Amino acid sequence: MGVCDEQKGEMMDYTVQDGAEAKNITFRGDLTIQSAGQVRRVLREALDSCRAIEITLKDIESIDLSCIQLFCAAHKTAFKADKRLTLDAALPEAAARAIEQAGFYCLKACGNNGENACPMTRRTDG
Repeated sequence: MGVCDEQKGEMMDYTVQDGAEAKNITFRGDLTIQSAGQVRRVLREALDSCRAIEITLKDIESIDLSCIQLFCAAHKTAFKADKRLTLDAALPEAAARAIEQAGFYCLKACGNNGENACPMTRRTDG
């Protein structure tokens, strides 16, 4: 697998790798309203170009409602398009806390189960 895209900024950076089974996106740093446009663009490009996306939140320092909503919307978009979007199961504590505080801990309206289960419910202590 080779890195096909890498972006670094003051607050957030990410890498995108084309894997054998899925496009792998790793986000690091602050996922906040300041980086939401860039996060949205990365997710949209991935959804437009492949059938499966694996997202890893590595070394996330903070995440706010804007980016949580983007991940939720991307997951719903993938589900409706018969694509798969998964989120790394080992969420950093800050991310898990933000998700719970925003009311996204268990998205009952999501309706997804099984292999394409809602990524926001996959909380562990990492």
